[in-house]
Amino acid sequence: MKLDPRLNVTETDLQKLFELELKVRDDIEALHTAVNQMRGVRAQMEVVKERVSEQGDKGKPVLRAIQDLDQKMAPVEQELIQVKM
Repeated sequence: MKLDPRLNVTETDLQKLFELELKVRDDIEALHTAVNQMRGVRAQMEVVKERVSEQGDKGKPVLRAIQDLDQKMAPVEQELIQVKM
């Protein structure tokens, strides 16, 4: 591959740009992984919520804990991505 002769860029600058692009890609991938994990946890909480709600008053502490955790996760998810478009 040849460098465009109209560009006044050093090989060092190109290397730094490439490294920056790799870091951005890795950060975006980590963000997607985190959001997917949060959504996976939320799906698991829904399953637990369904099972526990059948137990009546015994399950109320668990249901409250699930609700509290969901309320803590929602703002984090909204900060990471645009949830509502």
